[in-house]
Amino acid sequence: MKLILTYTGELKSRRKDPQPGKPDRLADHINSIRRAFHSQLKEHWAHNPFLSTQTSSPLHYNLDSELFSGREYGSTVPQGQVPWIDLIPELHKAGNFRFLPLVRDGWDLQCELDILFLRKNPPGSLVQAGDIDNRIKTLLDALRTPHSQEEIGSQLLPEMDEVPFYTLLEDDQLISRLNVDTGRLLETEGSEDKNSWSKLVVQAKLKPTRSTLTNLSFV
Repeated sequence: MKLILTYTGELKSRRKDPQPGKPDRLADHINSIRRAFHSQLKEHWAHNPFLSTQTSSPLHYNLDSELFSGREYGSTVPQGQVPWIDLIPELHKAGNFRFLPLVRDGWDLQCELDILFLRKNPPGSLVQAGDIDNRIKTLLDALRTPHSQEEIGSQLLPEMDEVPFYTLLEDDQLISRLNVDTGRLLETEGSEDKNSWSKLVVQAKLKPTRSTLTNLSFV
């Protein structure tokens, strides 16, 4: 399975990882990028024939069936089964949010990323533009599922269309290959801070680590 995600806007540098127990100064910035990817991933799930129709028993994921009692799924969902878009977010909670990652360790999936990173700096200024790696770290944080409210930032409640909140990765350790190509962004619109304004095209390729009945359709 392949998909392409895009982002245009500020991409700030993650110069150091946040210290445990202390606020992350980039949490709101990262979450704003995460929300841009959420809407695209939601579209991908809605229009992918496999993802939009998959169901499982809550017992398969060690979840109490009572969590889903009273919900009506229509005649297309077998008795005792729950659609993935309702089931999987119960396994990925942080604060008041329920997340739906596409690449999960429990599905024996990993992900290859090819990133086209366009920025406003002139050609040959890769070093002067600085910390490309640190800005990519910010991007990777925005692609993965947060593990705590602190990683979400000041947004305490999801918007109506963020239930569930779609993410690409359960964890960035599921990235098996990362390739970044850089170029000059020729668009004139955007922030005057040329060192932070970027356009990103992220191509993700999902690959099973082993073949199972669950992940055959991800190939």
